[in-house]
Amino acid sequence: MNIKEYRKLSVDFNDIASALLRTKYTDGNTNLIRFKNYINENEVIQKIIQDKIINVEYDFNNMITKGFSGWAQINIPVNEAEHIKGMYDYLNYLADNNINLENVAFQFLCGSNNVNDHLRYYIDLFFKPLIFFISKELSKKIIELEEDDKMRIDISNPNGPVNIADRGSTINSTMIINNNDLDKIIELINSIKNGINNLDLDNEEKESIIDDMDVIDEQVNASIPKPTRFKKAFNNIKNFISNAALVTGAGVTVATNINQLLEYLKPIIDNLHL
Repeated sequence: MNIKEYRKLSVDFNDIASALLRTKYTDGNTNLIRFKNYINENEVIQKIIQDKIINVEYDFNNMITKGFSGWAQINIPVNEAEHIKGMYDYLNYLADNNINLENVAFQFLCGSNNVNDHLRYYIDLFFKPLIFFISKELSKKIIELEEDDKMRIDISNPNGPVNIADRGSTINSTMIINNNDLDKIIELINSIKNGINNLDLDNEEKESIIDDMDVIDEQVNASIPKPTRFKKAFNNIKNFISNAALVTGAGVTVATNINQLLEYLKPIIDNLHL
């Protein structure tokens, strides 16, 4: 698979994972079964899971205990591989046996009488870490593939081609962004910045990623871009795509927009030679 295919897989995975995390009681087990089928049928995701849990022996029943109050409690294994196996096996058990999620969820103390809150609290407890693990591994693979690419940038301005060195960078020939692509890049940047403000992030995280968006905006509009500054902002945005805030709710839309932005920027970065 190439980088574009991995990015599409990441977006598709985030969509189906988000549906699971936003499950309502009227959904029954539909989102759980769809998620289970998706990760079992996708070869890339299956390899990610199996590489992690190979030769690991762990019974998912050990994750569930009874507290003194009578409420069920989750007992998270210290070993990450055991935790992943426990979540994965438990997911398959629930889906394959069509266990009523609502009945199971109400065994755990949630702090709310709302049935949807109970469901989402329960799903977060048992499956959110599995979702984050898969999302992180997909992002790492995308980064690995990108770092294998040859990095060169060719720049042109209205006065003709120029060669520029930026802190030891060498730039060859032309970086040409057509007007349609430039308009789309600016539109995505603005949408992402607006969406970031609605995410569950601390102010420092928000300011950091918005600063990176501003740098990209500045560089694609510059007559003489600065490759090092451009590439640093690009990598920061690429790493941000694995942030947990992008898995649910408004974060899914932000993640989709970021992936689209990365698609537009990648050909530019691919031509960057440091």
